[in-house]
Amino acid sequence: MELAKFVGIHEKGETCRVLSLHACLTFWWSLMKAEAFFPPDSSQAAKGAQYIADYHGFAGPVQVTYPDDMYGGPQQKAFADTIKSITGIKHFKDLNGGNPNCVSTTPLSMDHHSDHRSSSVQAYLTPVEGVRMGWTTLTDHMVRLR
Repeated sequence: MELAKFVGIHEKGETCRVLSLHACLTFWWSLMKAEAFFPPDSSQAAKGAQYIADYHGFAGPVQVTYPDDMYGGPQQKAFADTIKSITGIKHFKDLNGGNPNCVSTTPLSMDHHSDHRSSSVQAYLTPVEGVRMGWTTLTDHMVRLR
Protein backbone atom coordinates (compact mmCIF):
# COMPACT_ATOMS: atom_id res chain seq x y z
CA MET A 1 0.00 0.00 0.00
CA GLU A 2 1.31 3.42 -0.92
CA LEU A 3 2.04 5.75 1.95
CA ALA A 4 0.05 8.59 0.35
CA LYS A 5 -3.08 6.42 0.41
CA PHE A 6 -2.82 6.09 4.19
CA VAL A 7 -1.39 9.43 5.24
CA GLY A 8 -3.56 12.16 3.82
CA ILE A 9 -1.60 14.66 1.78
CA HIS A 10 -4.37 16.90 0.62
CA GLU A 11 -4.80 20.47 -0.53
CA LYS A 12 -8.49 21.05 0.14
CA GLY A 13 -7.90 22.68 3.55
CA GLU A 14 -4.39 23.99 2.95
CA THR A 15 -5.63 26.17 0.10
CA CYS A 16 -7.95 27.95 2.50
CA ARG A 17 -5.00 29.29 4.47
CA VAL A 18 -3.86 31.54 1.62
CA LEU A 19 -7.17 32.71 0.16
CA SER A 20 -9.61 35.33 1.39
CA LEU A 21 -12.64 34.01 3.28
CA HIS A 22 -14.89 34.61 0.24
CA ALA A 23 -12.48 32.84 -2.11
CA CYS A 24 -12.06 30.01 0.39
CA LEU A 25 -15.80 29.44 0.75
CA THR A 26 -16.27 29.61 -3.03
CA PHE A 27 -13.46 27.10 -3.54
CA TRP A 28 -14.83 24.78 -0.84
CA TRP A 29 -18.36 24.95 -2.31
CA SER A 30 -17.07 24.12 -5.80
CA LEU A 31 -15.22 21.06 -4.47
CA MET A 32 -18.30 19.83 -2.64
CA LYS A 33 -20.40 20.40 -5.77
CA ALA A 34 -17.98 18.33 -7.88
CA GLU A 35 -17.68 15.41 -5.44
CA ALA A 36 -19.84 12.28 -5.29
CA PHE A 37 -18.62 10.74 -2.06
CA PHE A 38 -19.47 7.12 -1.29
CA PRO A 39 -19.06 6.38 2.44
CA PRO A 40 -17.11 3.32 3.55
CA ASP A 41 -18.97 0.05 3.84
CA SER A 42 -18.69 -2.06 7.00
CA SER A 43 -15.61 -3.91 5.72
CA GLN A 44 -13.79 -0.65 4.91
CA ALA A 45 -14.85 0.90 8.23
CA ALA A 46 -13.43 -2.12 10.07
CA LYS A 47 -10.08 -1.39 8.36
CA GLY A 48 -10.05 2.23 9.54
CA ALA A 49 -12.03 4.17 6.91
CA GLN A 50 -14.02 6.94 8.57
CA TYR A 51 -15.70 10.11 7.35
CA ILE A 52 -17.66 13.17 8.41
CA ALA A 53 -20.60 13.75 6.07
CA ASP A 54 -20.43 17.56 6.33
CA TYR A 55 -16.99 17.49 4.70
CA HIS A 56 -18.20 15.89 1.46
CA GLY A 57 -20.45 16.41 -1.52
CA PHE A 58 -22.69 13.54 -2.59
CA ALA A 59 -24.15 14.52 -5.97
CA GLY A 60 -21.21 15.63 -8.14
CA PRO A 61 -19.67 13.85 -11.12
CA VAL A 62 -16.24 13.02 -9.59
CA GLN A 63 -16.55 9.87 -7.51
CA VAL A 64 -14.61 9.57 -4.25
CA THR A 65 -14.51 6.45 -2.12
CA TYR A 66 -12.30 3.91 -0.38
CA PRO A 67 -10.94 1.00 -2.44
CA ASP A 68 -12.61 -2.40 -2.11
CA ASP A 69 -9.26 -4.08 -1.48
CA MET A 70 -8.18 -1.79 1.36
CA TYR A 71 -5.37 -3.24 3.41
CA GLY A 72 -6.47 -3.83 6.96
CA GLY A 73 -3.49 -5.28 8.78
CA PRO A 74 -2.13 -4.18 12.16
CA GLN A 75 0.56 -2.10 10.44
CA GLN A 76 -1.89 0.72 9.70
CA LYS A 77 -2.74 1.35 13.35
CA ALA A 78 0.93 0.90 14.31
CA PHE A 79 1.94 3.44 11.66
CA ALA A 80 -0.63 6.00 12.85
CA ASP A 81 0.40 5.48 16.48
CA THR A 82 4.09 5.90 15.56
CA ILE A 83 3.46 9.13 13.63
CA LYS A 84 1.44 10.48 16.55
CA SER A 85 4.11 9.62 19.12
CA ILE A 86 7.09 10.86 17.09
CA THR A 87 5.64 14.06 15.64
CA GLY A 88 2.62 14.91 17.77
CA ILE A 89 0.48 14.97 14.62
CA LYS A 90 -3.05 13.95 15.56
CA HIS A 91 -5.15 11.17 14.05
CA PHE A 92 -8.30 12.61 12.47
CA LYS A 93 -11.40 10.76 11.42
CA ASP A 94 -11.57 12.75 8.15
CA LEU A 95 -8.86 15.07 6.84
CA ASN A 96 -11.21 16.82 4.41
CA GLY A 97 -12.45 19.32 6.98
CA GLY A 98 -9.80 21.96 6.38
CA ASN A 99 -6.97 20.69 8.56
CA PRO A 100 -5.05 18.12 6.52
CA ASN A 101 -1.97 18.12 8.76
CA CYS A 102 -2.93 14.81 10.33
CA VAL A 103 -2.77 11.05 10.06
CA SER A 104 -5.89 9.73 8.37
CA THR A 105 -7.12 6.97 6.11
CA THR A 106 -7.79 8.87 2.91
CA PRO A 107 -10.52 8.26 0.32
CA LEU A 108 -9.44 8.20 -3.32
CA SER A 109 -10.89 9.63 -6.53
CA MET A 110 -12.24 6.38 -7.91
CA ASP A 111 -15.42 4.74 -9.18
CA HIS A 112 -16.92 2.91 -6.22
CA HIS A 113 -18.23 0.09 -8.43
CA SER A 114 -15.08 -0.72 -10.39
CA ASP A 115 -12.24 0.84 -8.36
CA HIS A 116 -11.08 2.61 -11.54
CA ARG A 117 -9.88 6.19 -11.30
CA SER A 118 -12.51 8.93 -11.38
CA SER A 119 -11.28 12.32 -12.53
CA SER A 120 -12.46 15.76 -13.52
CA VAL A 121 -11.48 14.95 -17.13
CA GLN A 122 -13.79 11.92 -17.14
CA ALA A 123 -16.52 13.87 -15.37
CA TYR A 124 -16.51 17.08 -17.41
CA LEU A 125 -14.51 16.70 -20.65
CA THR A 126 -15.05 13.12 -21.85
CA PRO A 127 -18.87 13.36 -22.09
CA VAL A 128 -18.69 16.42 -24.42
CA GLU A 129 -15.34 16.18 -26.20
CA GLY A 130 -16.85 14.74 -29.39
CA VAL A 131 -19.91 17.00 -29.27
CA ARG A 132 -18.67 20.49 -28.46
CA MET A 133 -16.69 22.11 -31.24
CA GLY A 134 -14.10 24.83 -30.74
CA TRP A 135 -12.98 23.39 -27.42
CA THR A 136 -9.24 23.56 -26.75
CA THR A 137 -7.78 21.63 -23.85
CA LEU A 138 -4.39 22.86 -22.69
CA THR A 139 -2.18 20.29 -21.01
CA ASP A 140 1.03 20.89 -19.07
CA HIS A 141 -0.06 24.46 -18.25
CA MET A 142 -0.33 26.13 -14.88
CA VAL A 143 -2.99 28.67 -13.97
CA ARG A 144 -1.92 31.50 -11.71
CA LEU A 145 -4.66 32.87 -9.48
CA ARG A 146 -4.47 36.56 -8.70
